[in-house]
Amino acid sequence: TWERLLAGSSGITPIHLFNADGLPVAGAGQVSRGDWEEIRGRFPDAAKTEGERRTLFALAAAESALEDSKLLQDAFDPWRSGLSLAAGVGLCRFEDISRWTRADGRFDLSAFAQQLDQIRQESPIRNPADRPNRLIAQRFRLRGPSLTMTSACAAATQAIGMAFQRIRR
Repeated sequence: TWERLLAGSSGITPIHLFNADGLPVAGAGQVSRGDWEEIRGRFPDAAKTEGERRTLFALAAAESALEDSKLLQDAFDPWRSGLSLAAGVGLCRFEDISRWTRADGRFDLSAFAQQLDQIRQESPIRNPADRPNRLIAQRFRLRGPSLTMTSACAAATQAIGMAFQRIRR
């Protein structure tokens, strides 16, 4: 958390999200299981329907930023508050794509519809890149412009630049 960072506590721990045996690195900066459960507890509805890590992290980060800024207090005008978020597009698994591709190379809509519930939670098919932005706007009643940048490595810089331009106008 922010407080631990300010106190000088390292966030590097042994990898626990997956089996790291055989990898050249054994530690990483990860969200602890306890912190993850705390985030899930803060957003129980989203945790039930989403369960997807990046979406819940985005909600937690937005809540923290809005609390620190005190933006939602007093004379808050939701029409003058917007979002500018950078996001990864997500990954489709080749196994899924091959299951939905006919022998002639065309997309098999019927197979796709029958297997929709088997798609991984973090797939852009189930959770498009703008999903966190939409949930943040809805939860915190932000009604102004809502932008999601998905321009690969430049997305964060582009999101900050777009937000700056909006504020300046």
